[in-house]
Amino acid sequence: MNRLFAAVDGEMCAQQAEKLRIIRSHMESLELCKLNLGSLILSTAEKYLPQLDLVMTVPGIQSFAAIGIISENCWMQVNGCTQCL
Repeated sequence: MNRLFAAVDGEMCAQQAEKLRIIRSHMESLELCKLNLGSLILSTAEKYLPQLDLVMTVPGIQSFAAIGIISENCWMQVNGCTQCL
């Protein structure tokens, strides 16, 4: 957001200020959605903690990457793609 303000040099007209207000509001809304989605993903993944802990022993794999790996494996099993493993 600071980069946005730094890019605006001088004064803004009323229309520009309103556009900026709308954009900032949208960005804040997206951030809230991102936090809510992250919370939902983490709470859903709680039942897979032992598997996630194992996957996260691989260097560079953190929580959301581990969740993605586990969820891909679950999706393949549900859809009969176990030979893909």
